[in-house]
Amino acid sequence: MSNNFENFEDAFNKLKYIIENFERNDNLTLDELVKKYENGIEAYNFCVNKLEEAEKKIKIIDTKFNA
Repeated sequence: MSNNFENFEDAFNKLKYIIENFERNDNLTLDELVKKYENGIEAYNFCVNKLEEAEKKIKIIDTKFNA
């Protein structure tokens, strides 16, 4: 899988869109469901990685200014 997200917001919006499709039950085929699931996992992982990066940066900043 290769991601094509420019930033957290793009990935998060894609993930929201995929979840909304699942919730609407748009009569997707099994192949479509699997592809959307794959895309959702990709977007989710991108978001998690970005959040972890942000958390690390915040900890560094906190350490720097609260030392």
